[in-house]
Amino acid sequence: SVAGRTFINCDGHYNMPDGEVFTGPVEDSLQGHVYFSYPAIYGDKIVWTDDQGTGETYLSLYTISTGEQRRLATLPTPTASPTGQSYKRNLQMRGDIITWLDAYNVLYLYDLKKGEEKSFANEGIRLTSLSIGIYDNKIAFSATPPEGTPPSCGRR
Repeated sequence: SVAGRTFINCDGHYNMPDGEVFTGPVEDSLQGHVYFSYPAIYGDKIVWTDDQGTGETYLSLYTISTGEQRRLATLPTPTASPTGQSYKRNLQMRGDIITWLDAYNVLYLYDLKKGEEKSFANEGIRLTSLSIGIYDNKIAFSATPPEGTPPSCGRR
């Protein structure tokens, strides 16, 4: 609950750009975890994740120029997830590539042109940073190589 809480309007006096409005829940009013997700925007496309209380997370796309909204993928939440949620972290989009991380820092990619989702979990890649960059339909990230593989520079 946020009953009785003050909402603070950040109006540019300390940071620019600004414009956030924030508050916090009453400490003893919550049970469980608080999760949030924010959309990724590129050109006239907006992509976001939403679980709608169904136990599954949906990756959705809205194209501003056509007004079309569609579900790209259904991403079930693993029952062994440490947070109970899985596909809501570090959502990014550039061109036809969408990337995100699950609760285990496993990198996922969705290719809009191909309509395909790919997980990098089976390749033994462990991200060492939550920073992911997408450049000209290539993704860049910092990771440790799979066990037994010497470190090297490269791209995927």
